[in-house]
Amino acid sequence: MSVLESTQRPDGSLAFDIPSELRASFDIPHASALVDPATSTRYTTDAEVTLSAPDGYACVVSEAPIPATAYASVTVDIAANTTECGIVFRSSADGDNCYILRLEPRRSRAVVDRWPRRVTGEMQWEISGDVPFQVELERPCTLEPGEHTIDIVMDGSLMVAVIDQQVAVSARIYDRTAGGFGLFAGEGTATFRDLRIATRIR
Repeated sequence: MSVLESTQRPDGSLAFDIPSELRASFDIPHASALVDPATSTRYTTDAEVTLSAPDGYACVVSEAPIPATAYASVTVDIAANTTECGIVFRSSADGDNCYILRLEPRRSRAVVDRWPRRVTGEMQWEISGDVPFQVELERPCTLEPGEHTIDIVMDGSLMVAVIDQQVAVSARIYDRTAGGFGLFAGEGTATFRDLRIATRIR
């Protein structure tokens, strides 16, 4: 079964989405509370979660790790002037070690990242923080204020994400093989709803 299907837009370009048959194959709900590591506030996966960090970063991460093979979908309502928001996956409980799917409305792009990046020493300045992401993992993406959808499939070392059933980005995720699933916002506000995390019997 293909991970992506494409359709042609009126202008001749292609839009990508995850096939409905693949979505439906993930039929075992993965229920785990989401926890704000800064405040210990807990949210159920079916709760609406608003994260606001006008000049910083806020996140919630699932208490239980997600399986190596899993599907997740969420709707995010991005407030005006928000710098970044999105999801973290295979994350530590505090959100400090993870892979990231980051939506950047001001730059009209989606990128896949990880934190920490390449570590060359023990001090913060010795982490390759000046490298914003791997260039090949950037996709142009129209991200106006308002609602957008994210779908993501993880299968072992493969990750495929689709934004708004239009833009797809895929990556290999070798280094972190387990961890939680989370939501984040940076320098702005984002409201997440309709979160679904599911797995399947292979």
